[in-house]
Amino acid sequence: MFLIKTEIVCHLVNMLAKVEPNTAQYIEEAGLPENILTTQHRYMPEIPVMNLLEIIQEKSGEILFQKMLWESCQTLFIPQVLYRIKKVETVQQAIDLFLEVRKEDAPHSQIEFAEVIGKIWLGRHKAPSKAPWFELFEQLVVVYLIELLRALSKDKHWLPTQISIQSDQVERYQQLLSHQKNSESIQIITQRNYSAICITPEILSLPYYPKLHWQEEKQLTIEKPNFFDSLKTALPAYLCSGKLPISKAAQITGMSVRTLQRQLKVIGISYRELLEEAQINQAKLLLKDKDHSITAVANHLGYSNISHFSRAFKKATGISPSKFV
Repeated sequence: MFLIKTEIVCHLVNMLAKVEPNTAQYIEEAGLPENILTTQHRYMPEIPVMNLLEIIQEKSGEILFQKMLWESCQTLFIPQVLYRIKKVETVQQAIDLFLEVRKEDAPHSQIEFAEVIGKIWLGRHKAPSKAPWFELFEQLVVVYLIELLRALSKDKHWLPTQISIQSDQVERYQQLLSHQKNSESIQIITQRNYSAICITPEILSLPYYPKLHWQEEKQLTIEKPNFFDSLKTALPAYLCSGKLPISKAAQITGMSVRTLQRQLKVIGISYRELLEEAQINQAKLLLKDKDHSITAVANHLGYSNISHFSRAFKKATGISPSKFV
């Protein structure tokens, strides 16, 4: 189960709002929490985010969707990573550091270098899928990597000589690149197992001068989570609508209910136990905020009444909610 930074998801929701005012309906359709724009949870599961990407493309149309991809990479996705790249001297060193800090935004990110027949490639491996969002996501990856090299090299018109894609839809990528200067010279190699751009040694050896005006944020160091940790991270964001049924949990993880149950059985925990743990942990956070009453916390987390919540909380923590407060 892959995770994506909530900040990125919120930007995608705002992209949707540009072409479809009734975002609430499509947030629910994608499988995201209804309070996605205000949630304090740092990560969202990948499948609902990819569903949202598909909805945006459907509502905006091909040309506008591709234009928004370029704008998003230029104004948000790249700058929010590059402010963390410091104390490096070359573009090569900057990319090496980028590959490390990128993992905070997408802990399962597999962007990496590869050398094939004497050529250097920068790209991402991802298991292929027949879902419509897969090809849309690959377009985002291609744009992201091009804009990354442009930002690092300070060449706003830079383009790779070759692009490798897993899709066979070469016309869509020609359209994606059509408004770029000299894009007709790019060779697009289709049906590969790697979404990547070809990079020359010359550009890697260029000096890197970071932009000093990018505002620093607190950095977090996280390890690539396993399935159980990812699920525990994703569940709390969905508790704002009450208890999350296992059918919904299976949907946002891209699994069947039986597969999810089997995965949890291997770990030695049931879905009910996992959900209760998530509820209690969330209750602790809410109770620390004096603006939330015990009754409000119980209702927020889907307990039928305050007595039920109090019993569950005391069983898990050894103290009542009133004493915890």
